[in-house]
Amino acid sequence: MEKPPRYQVLAEDLLDDLTATLPARPVPAADEIARRYRIPYPTAQFVRRAALTRLRPAGDYATTGTPVVSRPVWKRVADDLRHRIRTGQLTGTLPTRPVLAEHYQVSVDSVSKAAQFLAKEGLLGPATPHGTKVLPAQQEAVAS
Repeated sequence: MEKPPRYQVLAEDLLDDLTATLPARPVPAADEIARRYRIPYPTAQFVRRAALTRLRPAGDYATTGTPVVSRPVWKRVADDLRHRIRTGQLTGTLPTRPVLAEHYQVSVDSVSKAAQFLAKEGLLGPATPHGTKVLPAQQEAVAS
């Protein structure tokens, strides 16, 4: 099996880095890519073009440079919240839906859907007027 060209490998690494956080960051300019990976400018242009091509949705020929991740937004929010809950970064009461929506730069409906999904997984308690509680680890194990 043939190895992919180096510029494609670098483009995949760049995409992994850009989409690791929410919201995803835009694809940097070629000169910044050249400095980051210590590669010649023409190679950096190939890397940038390969990254933009992978990010472009089917049928969309505009290259804005902002990553468009194919997973639904609410799933990406749920993934991040799940990670924050499991690592202990998020305990007690979940921030309000509007606060989370602003933090993730998504709609309140997307945050609500993510919270409902995590509640079904047993990571969050039911939504109440006093907020949504993050369930302790022992309750999470019992709920699953």
